[in-house]
Amino acid sequence: MDARELANEQRNNNSELFTRMDDDADLVNLVNDEDYIRSASGDAIPNTVHIVLDDAARFVWRVESVLNSAIEYPVVEASKRGFDTDYVEDFVTYLFREVDSMLPFIDIEALNPFLDQQNVRRGRSAVRVTMKYEHGKVIPQVVPYDTRYFAYWLNNMKLAGTSYKTTRTKSQILSEYPDYEYGNTNNVELDEIWIPEKNEIWIGSSLHRSPKNIYGEVPIAYKIVPQGSMLRDSDNAKYRGESVLFLIRDLLPELNRLVSIIQTLNLREVDRALQLKLPQEMIDTNMNVPGHDDATKPGTVNVVPQQGGFDYMPVGEVREHARILHDMIQSRIDASTLNKLQTLQPKTATEILQVVQDQTDLIMPRLATRGSLKKNIVLMAIKQIKMLVKKGSFKLGERDFDLEKLIGDYTLDYAYYFNDPKTDVARANIGISMRGLRPDYAIRRDIMQLRDPDGEEAQLRWEEAEQLSPLVKMYRTVRGLLKVAEEGDPSAEVEARLMLTQLLPAIDQAMAGQMTPQPQEIKQMPTNTSVGDLGGGVI
Repeated sequence: MDARELANEQRNNNSELFTRMDDDADLVNLVNDEDYIRSASGDAIPNTVHIVLDDAARFVWRVESVLNSAIEYPVVEASKRGFDTDYVEDFVTYLFREVDSMLPFIDIEALNPFLDQQNVRRGRSAVRVTMKYEHGKVIPQVVPYDTRYFAYWLNNMKLAGTSYKTTRTKSQILSEYPDYEYGNTNNVELDEIWIPEKNEIWIGSSLHRSPKNIYGEVPIAYKIVPQGSMLRDSDNAKYRGESVLFLIRDLLPELNRLVSIIQTLNLREVDRALQLKLPQEMIDTNMNVPGHDDATKPGTVNVVPQQGGFDYMPVGEVREHARILHDMIQSRIDASTLNKLQTLQPKTATEILQVVQDQTDLIMPRLATRGSLKKNIVLMAIKQIKMLVKKGSFKLGERDFDLEKLIGDYTLDYAYYFNDPKTDVARANIGISMRGLRPDYAIRRDIMQLRDPDGEEAQLRWEEAEQLSPLVKMYRTVRGLLKVAEEGDPSAEVEARLMLTQLLPAIDQAMAGQMTPQPQEIKQMPTNTSVGDLGGGVI
């Protein structure tokens, strides 16, 4: 079986998964392809209207906005002392900066938002990583895939092949394959297949090209969000790597149907069917009685054997039942989407952190998937650069990098945090209350969750030095004045000389043991800081 047949087989195996993705996309895109409400058996109910609410779109948009707001940074740790981890981190940052600068030319805005949307809506993400090397310059061809149109197969615990089959416009195809002889059709199906030996490009039903795979492996990074079923049932594929809608996927259509019923009743209230009440003797048993659909149609007049004139057809207790059902459905949607957290006004530090934790549980698996995928992208990129460049330096964008400094025994991970003053103060207050019970370093690392607890501690010690010794403070002041003088301020040099006349004798006295510096009082953060008065919101 060739690669294209394997790809089609995998697509058939994942048909239920793709159907799930399509259903989720319809919910988010507010697709309304129904003219009428459908009954429990699926039959259309005439003389009704069907409404689609924006709950799914608002929820997905809110989760994606939070993910996009996360501050991301690479963390490189080396086992060998002296290895320049900052250099590798700079390379990683610069690599993705170059990627983002090139993606608009293939009609994709930026990598992170694309990956976040894939992880939120599809439950997985994939990226093609093919580095090129021309005239001493590395060109990162990092292209994210929409996993709805992605298929893969495995062998020996690694990717044995992938297929990315999408419908593309003429301009999109010609931008990558300018030698393709385009016909009169506007859109053509393109299938990009990678196996370790070659890269097949199928346009329509024809094999356009099949170059050798110079990388020796399938250059695709792929990750599944670790939410959903991890069982091995025969129909498990559609439950793996769940989208963020998986808890409310079946509730939203019911809510739409309920709202549609309410709106249908409202419209019938404006132009309701009437009943004409006649005495029994005036009613002909052979009268042509309209069917149910015609009798309930707005504007219809129906005859019933009663005294009196015209009256409205009774609606019954439908509205009360609808209200009860609406409350049941909406409360479950709120619990699953954390909508109620938006109306809370937490004041204490613990309340704030509880809200943050609840929302973090929702988004962190998807952030972790983004970080893990980007880690694989970097490792794959460095491996390819090493193969292409072999040794020496190379240019990435406008910057030169030394290949040797990127190779070594180190680990790469991604860390994320959110810049929120209210949450920071809440964690600080809890940390202060635990001083004496836990080490300060553990408070900074575990409770305050500082990005760089070691660097923070070093900075604290640096600041405490001048609080403990007036000589240190005077010395640093002289250095600062001299720096200002170098920038062209003549008065700063005079002030530095004046301070030196005090500093030098003070140093001599201290060395002779004739002066004991009096430390200043070290200021502590007040424990009564109010978090409720701070601006900003939780995650």
